[in-house]
Amino acid sequence: MSTPTRIPVPPYLTAEWERPEDADGFWTQDRMHFPDPIPQLDDSLIRIFYSIGMNHGFTFYDIPLRASARRFWTHHYLMLMPLQLSPDELAAMEKRSEQTVRASMGQLQKNWDTEWLPEIRQTIDAWERFDLAGATTLELADHLDAVLDKLKRLFAIHFEVALPSMVPVSLFEELYGELFGGADRLEPYRLLQGLDNKTVASNLALWRLSQKASSIPAVRRIMETMPADQVVRALDASPESRAFLTDFRAYLDEYGRRSDYWWSVSRPSWFEDPSAPIEMMKGYLAQPDKNPELEMAALAAEREQLVAAAREQLEMYPQAVRDQFEFLLRAARVGTVLSEDHGYWLDFRAASDARQVFVEAGQRLAAAGSIANPADVVHLTHDEISDALRAATPLNFRLTVAERAAEIERYHGVELPPAIGTQPPGPPPDNPGLRTLTKFFGVQPEDSDDPSVLLGAAGSAGVVRGPAKVVRSLADADKIVPGDILIAETTAPPWTPLFGTVAAVVTDTGGVLSHCAVVAREYGIPAVVGTGFATAKITDGQMVEVDGGRGVVRIISD
Repeated sequence: MSTPTRIPVPPYLTAEWERPEDADGFWTQDRMHFPDPIPQLDDSLIRIFYSIGMNHGFTFYDIPLRASARRFWTHHYLMLMPLQLSPDELAAMEKRSEQTVRASMGQLQKNWDTEWLPEIRQTIDAWERFDLAGATTLELADHLDAVLDKLKRLFAIHFEVALPSMVPVSLFEELYGELFGGADRLEPYRLLQGLDNKTVASNLALWRLSQKASSIPAVRRIMETMPADQVVRALDASPESRAFLTDFRAYLDEYGRRSDYWWSVSRPSWFEDPSAPIEMMKGYLAQPDKNPELEMAALAAEREQLVAAAREQLEMYPQAVRDQFEFLLRAARVGTVLSEDHGYWLDFRAASDARQVFVEAGQRLAAAGSIANPADVVHLTHDEISDALRAATPLNFRLTVAERAAEIERYHGVELPPAIGTQPPGPPPDNPGLRTLTKFFGVQPEDSDDPSVLLGAAGSAGVVRGPAKVVRSLADADKIVPGDILIAETTAPPWTPLFGTVAAVVTDTGGVLSHCAVVAREYGIPAVVGTGFATAKITDGQMVEVDGGRGVVRIISD
């Protein structure tokens, strides 16, 4: 019988365990969601996201897992620990989980429309009505604490939605493979493509804005000649462009409450700094023949043809098999849409609105002298911020902020171990929930014998060659031109319009159910995900070949 194995830490690092028992956990760096250092404020909220949100989801659906989050060397690490149960207890719990998740899968759309979304919107509307600037400092402190309480509920809803949204997609893929054994692994996902959702709506709205910009000479001239960070000022100074600027601001009010990455309150939202969507509109202007509406319609038509063909092949199967196919197809379609829609409302809009509370708190603390600059508030925990707002005399956090900022700088770019702690014995349990999470987060890629070849997971089919562009954040989006191969550690929904410009995408992280893979399939471009270190091995300008169906990336030349 195998035994747990302590994972060695590189000699240039020291693992500082918050609790002695943490050393016995298996902690993996979650680069797919948080590739960069995270400041204290994000860390304090991310811990709640997992300890309360994800664990609520596991309990709600009887999934035999528990989650914890920690910050090592300023980076986010996640532990998913199976419950210590006897074989009989585990089997009974997994049976309950299958029944609970299946019941929720059948009610997903109804639950979203009648329960989850109304509650989310009620919370967000109340936050957006609150007069942050007009509140007294004590009123702001009370509001901040109330926002934290509501965030706990929103985090719980996140996983009430996310888990039964992803599981049917995974189960549909598995059923499709069983029924049509010779099918390509990515083929079942083509039966889920071309579905309308908030991410698609956001991208189409931005493309339509770019078409309007193209039709107004003054606007087009500004968009094509001015740096992104100067475009808004130039539009405002041009009488012919102000109507377009009004439309753009309306877009930002609807879709711009999001930052460049996943859940974060430390990064400015698009409506605070609209450089990213402006760069994306520039990309659309450089492709006058591109029409995402027609492309989406073609994907939807192909989807319906494939569904019809599958149903025809299943006509001779027992009714129970056909019923299972139809149930999982319906649930997977709803799950595919809700995976994007819940992210729009929870990962981005709610996070952006919560951020505004901390932005106001930063201004108050800077005015009181507790911190040097309002932006320094991200180096404090939510409890420290609340205490500082309530303090009778100003608390001095300047030294604390300096030390924490220096720590982030110290570890920025340092190569960190993908896992620390203790490697558990034996293989992980095999159940639908864990298989789904594995397809979402991905697995360690295989090693390649050829130094010019990187191996990853097949994300979206197709073979294409082009020059590589390594993009660390949307601040690098200005170097992307049509036909480039996007190389990134990870991508998030706000990056999606870039998929309309590039020829293919390669990421260090993720699996076949990761956001990058899902969106690449929606845009019909090849994708290889979970390569581990593409951003370290590939440099700008290298010609690369991406085989998305096989999960292979080949460096052709410099």
